[in-house]
Amino acid sequence: MNDPTILHQICAAIARAIAVAHHQTPELLVEKCRALPWQHPAHAQVFIEKLSAKLAAIASTEALIQEIEKVLRLLLLPTWFESVAFSTLIQHVQDLLSPSTTSQATPETSRLTSTATPDRQRTYPSETAILLLDAENLQPDLETEKFLANTCTHPLRVKIAFANWRKLGKYDQELHDRGYDLMHVPAGNDMADGKMIAIGSSIHEHYPTVREILVCSSDKVMTSLCTKLRQKGLIVYQVRKQNEAVTILNSETGEIKAYSNQPMPTVPSLAESIMRLKTLIREEQHQTACAWIRLSRVSQCFQQATGVTISQVMNTHAVGKRARDLFIDRPADFVVHQPPDQSDLYINLFEAPSITSTVQAKESNAERSTSEQPSGSQPASALPKPTSNPASASVSNNGIKTSAQLEQAIVELLKPLSKTTPSGWVDISVLGTQFARVHQQPITAVIKELALNQKYPTFLKSCKTLKVQQHGKIWQVGLK
Repeated sequence: MNDPTILHQICAAIARAIAVAHHQTPELLVEKCRALPWQHPAHAQVFIEKLSAKLAAIASTEALIQEIEKVLRLLLLPTWFESVAFSTLIQHVQDLLSPSTTSQATPETSRLTSTATPDRQRTYPSETAILLLDAENLQPDLETEKFLANTCTHPLRVKIAFANWRKLGKYDQELHDRGYDLMHVPAGNDMADGKMIAIGSSIHEHYPTVREILVCSSDKVMTSLCTKLRQKGLIVYQVRKQNEAVTILNSETGEIKAYSNQPMPTVPSLAESIMRLKTLIREEQHQTACAWIRLSRVSQCFQQATGVTISQVMNTHAVGKRARDLFIDRPADFVVHQPPDQSDLYINLFEAPSITSTVQAKESNAERSTSEQPSGSQPASALPKPTSNPASASVSNNGIKTSAQLEQAIVELLKPLSKTTPSGWVDISVLGTQFARVHQQPITAVIKELALNQKYPTFLKSCKTLKVQQHGKIWQVGLK
């Protein structure tokens, strides 16, 4: 059994190496892992804990390293294993497992494990940090700039921005007011990059007291500039934008920080995700009048509704599983089918009587061409007949004819649901799933049939007996 402290350090180093690869060369990660927030501390912590539990039972060093490489091959492409980053990581793992050999660690290993060098801890009044900004590629606001400045040990005294300012409206005035030196370049691809590299390469000639430099650009061409600056003894921070966040890679320590003005979306539990997926599939079935929905379309709807991907859910709650496994592993909830000539999977709910009848009606319409099919659906002739639950087929029509009756139906469903949560708040997707089960029709379809001209959350807000709140992209409802 390995020392838990050592094992945690090993897993943290692995998480850090993956985050660095994701930041610098995301194309080296397998496709399903590229959208995951590897730089986010919460995601990294979950990964470290799960990997630590996986490795805890391995006794021998050789077997442990083999298992680590096996895990890495699930996440990264073969090209990464030919890089210095991989050999450095394995050397670091070996050093942690054999402390007596730590003194033989390579310079790269020392940079990976150290948190600060003596030079970095010393600051002098004359020494400075400098920020180089490709303003055509990144446009940090004032709060983001403060975060970047606080990352440096030395004071940020010089800020230089590069762009063709004719294309950026009044952004040049904003940067001027914030103390930037503005460098204008002609219009054209990579003109700002070229000027930024030229100035950056000779930065010591213009600013001999510089000790740290922030290179702000998502363009990969800046990697060579960062390498040259490191060779000159500077501490280099690579600043990039990923989705709504800005990430900062410390080239000296390998540490990655992320900053965003928007709160990081919370990954819902597996049970909550399944209920939300059922609701979304029902809504899509009703809108397309097709029982079979492409997995890619389901994934798109789920991300729009929750702010996270199905892959993120699986990586958080079922490490090593793919998005499609969520559906394949649950035959009591979902029916899956993959046509032999297609790579995409098709999803149907185990119970879909009302949708089945609609699809069967559409099959009899021979005049409808396949080109008119919705992008998220498949012609019914190419897919198996959906299986419905006979017990559910006997359920009568919902009988809801007015908005007041709909509100009363929702209240009746909320009474037992609200008792299952400590706060009394219920996710509206959970309510929608329960409504569809009881009334055999999506609640959004009922709202549409009543011609209320309101979206689902808007209707809930209009109900006098209900209260509604929103957390990020998640809506919750409760009884007043």
